[in-house]
Amino acid sequence: GYQRGWFLKGPVAKYSITFLGVRPAANQRMNGVIFNLSDNELLAIDRREKRYCRQLVELNSIQPLTNAPLRQAQYWIYVPEAEQIALANKQYPIIQ
Repeated sequence: GYQRGWFLKGPVAKYSITFLGVRPAANQRMNGVIFNLSDNELLAIDRREKRYCRQLVELNSIQPLTNAPLRQAQYWIYVPEAEQIALANKQYPIIQ
């Protein structure tokens, strides 16, 4: 599973702040949104989320809120590099 939280450190301009991020975590669950993208739209999100790694999410690890089955497709999540994960602190405050 994955865990969402305030633990993605990142410099923005001359400030250092903490962003909301996700990280792999055993026995954890989180909610999310699934939407279709064209190849060009996916590449645009890759550019926007350049500080994250796009990782494949296995279909059997996704539990939809409805009884409608998910179609066979690729499902992705953007996860920060391990060295970018740190809890918020005085140097990297939460400002959002």
